[in-house]
Formats: sequence, structure tokens, C-alpha cells
Amino acid sequence: MTILIIATGCDRGRNASAGKKEKGKIVAEVKGTYLYESDLIQLINKPISKEDSVQMVKDFIDQWIKEQLVFQKAMNNLSNEEKDKEKELQEYYKNLIIYEYENKLVRQKLDTTVSQEEIEQFYENNRSQFVLKKCMLQAIFLKVSKLAPDLDKVRKWYQSNKSEDIDLLHQYCIGNAALFNIDETKWYYYDELTSIMPIANYDCESLRKNQAIELSDSLNYYFISIHEVKPKGTFMPIDFARDLIENTILHQRKTELLKKTREGIYEEGIRKKHFKIYE
Repeated sequence: MTILIIATGCDRGRNASAGKKEKGKIVAEVKGTYLYESDLIQLINKPISKEDSVQMVKDFIDQWIKEQLVFQKAMNNLSNEEKDKEKELQEYYKNLIIYEYENKLVRQKLDTTVSQEEIEQFYENNRSQFVLKKCMLQAIFLKVSKLAPDLDKVRKWYQSNKSEDIDLLHQYCIGNAALFNIDETKWYYYDELTSIMPIANYDCESLRKNQAIELSDSLNYYFISIHEVKPKGTFMPIDFARDLIENTILHQRKTELLKKTREGIYEEGIRKKHFKIYE
């Protein structure tokens, strides 16, 4: 929106007839500043209904007029010094170009592959960063209606360590459970789990591996099987920390790439005498 307003606002200082020839039909005007039909092409070409398209164009024109009126009011009420934004525009443009250039370098040159060995090494070298501030656990769980079928089978399956029982439970959950997790490798913070399962009366630190919990209310049964517990103050599981570690490693690589690039550009400037310092 802002870019379009700035672009259309430039027509004020041009020959009006030349502007009309270049940009076509005028659809709105505010004190000599024109909005052209060609400025609306992208809106009109969107895959939406005719009625929505008409409303979108109307809303755009109304917003353009309001912004132009405020802009011109501001121009008339500011001194030349207050309106002089050349320095800020130059700084913004410079930073924008550098940002685009460095992003292009990152896309072209940054190695985005992080090996398991690198993840493990980072985890071992920075274990103090992964001390848990709250309890975590692995668990499978499901919520089913008291009217659901085969509840006796569910009681057997959710406590089982056999893959065929877990597969049967998964199929059952797809058709009968209001919510469930059958992935026993997934880690949860304790407060995440208590927000979806009624186990707040259980202290996380007291939960134990292979503990089976069955709870109920007036409408539903809740089945929870605890597979692993990591108390507060122990180390975060590496599998849970993986994404954080990968992002940190990639950020470090990006920072180092851009640092070396800037140093290289500076050294090139020295060799080729691209700059002078006047005393």
C-alpha cells in the first residue's frame, strides 16, 4: 500500500497528459495526485468473485484517498526542514540493498546440512544451555467417550509395548478418540499435557516410566501411558533440542559467512585502493 501510494504520488510533478498516456485511465485524484487504473490491475486479476473484486477495488481507492489527504495535510503543515527525509531515505535504501545482497549470499553459499554428529557435539559442548526449567515427559494418551466401543481392548492396547497393539490402538483412535497421541517418542512439557489431559493432580516428578493412568469424568475416559520422565533440573532430551540446535548452528554459520564476506570486501577495497581517508 505505501509503495503504491508513493509511486502514484510522483505524478503530481509530471506533465498530467503525459502521465495519462503512460498509465491509462485515472480512477481517483486528490489535489493533482492521480491513481490510475493500471495501479489496480493486481487487485482486479486476483482469483476472487466479481462482487469481492469490486469491493476490494472500492476499499483500496478509499484507503488511497484517505492516505493522500493525510499526506498532503502533513506536507502543508511541516517546514521544509521537517519534510527533508533525504538522509533517512538514503540510509534506509543502503541498508535494504545490503540486506538483499547478504540474503542472496546466504541462499547461494550457506551450507544448510547439519549432521547428527554436529548436533551431538553441540549438545555435549553446551549442556548447560539445555537444563530443564520444568518437567518433561513422553506419553501416549487418548480421550474417548464412555459410549465408545471396545474399551476393554483399549485398556489392553494402551499399556502394551507390542508394536501390533500400538498399531491397533492407532486405528481405533482415528475412528473413536476425541484427541490422542500414539507417538511414544514425542516429548511434552508437563503443563502442555495437563492442558489437554486431566492429570494436574499428579505431580510430574512422581510419575514414573511405564506408569498407566486411567481417569474419567461424566462423559469421557482418559488413558495415559507414561514412557519416560525428565524432571526439572535434568538435561533436555537431545531429540527435543534438535530443532533448537540446528537453528543455532545455522545462525552461527550465517553470522560467520557474513563476517568473512564483509572482511573480504574490506580487504579487497584496501588492495584495489577503493577508498581514501582524509586527515
